[in-house]
Amino acid sequence: MIKAKSLSKTIKRVVKKETRNTIQAKASTPDPRKFWQTVNNVLGKNNRAETQIVHKGVKLNNESTAEVFAEFFKKKVMDLSTEEIKPCKLPKPTNPMIITREVSIKH
Repeated sequence: MIKAKSLSKTIKRVVKKETRNTIQAKASTPDPRKFWQTVNNVLGKNNRAETQIVHKGVKLNNESTAEVFAEFFKKKVMDLSTEEIKPCKLPKPTNPMIITREVSIKH
């Protein structure tokens, strides 16, 4: 078990180092287009994979995703609207500010 953990750590370290070296090599190109292509790939901006939403163990399609979201927010609003609204009591100010406006009339 200890040997497997050690080997796993070594593999992760080597993969991380090689990934970093590959990215640095690609990003050091004098061609701005290739540089930004590399940056966008690293940031995942070129990833066209569709996000899968799973609800209660079931992958949802677009229509059922909308229904699940609508039901979720409908329930939240209903829960909030049935809560008892308690009056807010603020402490009386100990040193209230009195703002006055002085007007001077010139003759």
